[in-house]
Amino acid sequence: GRDLGFAVEFVPVSRTVLEGGVDPALCDLVMSGAVVTAERAAHVQFSAPYLDETVAFVVLDHEAASFDEWSKIQQKGKLRIGVPRGAYFKQKIQDQLHDAELVPIGGMDEIFKPHDPPIDAFLATAERGSAYTILHPAYAVAVPKPRPFKVPLGYVVAGRDQQMLTVLNTWIDLKAKDGTIQELFTHWILGQDVGPRPRRWSVVRNVLHLVR
Repeated sequence: GRDLGFAVEFVPVSRTVLEGGVDPALCDLVMSGAVVTAERAAHVQFSAPYLDETVAFVVLDHEAASFDEWSKIQQKGKLRIGVPRGAYFKQKIQDQLHDAELVPIGGMDEIFKPHDPPIDAFLATAERGSAYTILHPAYAVAVPKPRPFKVPLGYVVAGRDQQMLTVLNTWIDLKAKDGTIQELFTHWILGQDVGPRPRRWSVVRNVLHLVR
């Protein structure tokens, strides 16, 4: 909004707009973290991808080493794997793990709830999964090798507005070239270049000088 000289208003929308289309009377853009798939592209207009995420498994920490190669996973026999709703993810896993039972899950928070019968692993992206495992340290992220595959993320343009799409794609290209996207990814996803946090003011330290 600052770059384009517009004020920004944030409007909550349901994720169902990714399957049914976005009414331009509701909003201009939908962001962020929307996975670009061919199925969704039949209903909504995506911008050029601004980031690729890596498909991974979220598993209990002690199981991570047994999920870091496709051959190891295949040797585990029939598995129950939680997958996000959407045919794209299901097909990619079935191509690699023919005997797996795929269990649809509604979102990342469902991964950490009890399941009966138990689910052996959950499909997510390494970037999102890593953030959630900070909150749930009993879990870890495993990216199977070889052939890790990526999923592109894009913004959704309401009403298939071609002029808005052109402006948005130009803006994404500029932010990629000036390093903004990489800088934000490094800070918010990788947790690097955060810098030291200033110490909070304290009566004990700043007034009484009892601790340093």
